[in-house]
Amino acid sequence: MSSWVVVQGRPLTEATLSYLSSVGTVITVEAGKVVHVEVPQPESLAAIREHCAENKCDVGVVPLERDISQFKLYVTDMDSTLITIECIDEIADVHGLKDQVAAITEKAMKGELNFTESLHSRVALLKGLKESALSEVYEKRLTISPNGRSTIKYLRDNGLKTLLVSGGFTYFTDRSNPLLLLPLPSPPSSFPMSFSPTSLDHL
Repeated sequence: MSSWVVVQGRPLTEATLSYLSSVGTVITVEAGKVVHVEVPQPESLAAIREHCAENKCDVGVVPLERDISQFKLYVTDMDSTLITIECIDEIADVHGLKDQVAAITEKAMKGELNFTESLHSRVALLKGLKESALSEVYEKRLTISPNGRSTIKYLRDNGLKTLLVSGGFTYFTDRSNPLLLLPLPSPPSSFPMSFSPTSLDHL
């Protein structure tokens, strides 16, 4: 029973790419951070998960026989996933503090800092920043990731509910809906900054 395996790292090492090539067929490698592999042997999956745990990579497995009709909900992160940037890093860049904030973001993504600690540390550096900085990031820097719109459309055309979840700023999550040509919920969501999900369609 073959499976699709998706492995993500920051970045993936040559050793990991070589290992995955030895246990399956590498279909695509994206920016050296994400690899899609077709794995023919189910018994290889446990070893892949063990390798990824040891090398601090995320791994997801979907059996090839699974059909889109078997899925009902699609949940996606926003920053560096549905959109191409880390919003808080770009806000910091406007403030002249991108390197400091990006370093904290990187540690959080590697699991070296917990989310709450990293968020508080990054936001503290932005104290005094004007709201116009958010507008500048949204208007000049925020773009939807390649195939983002078509993916969301494909999922919704096939009956899936879609949900955008972010630990960032509702300023950006609420404005991502029009970029994706999707309706806003009514009334618009309003959540604390520490957890700010925004529906991409009417759940």
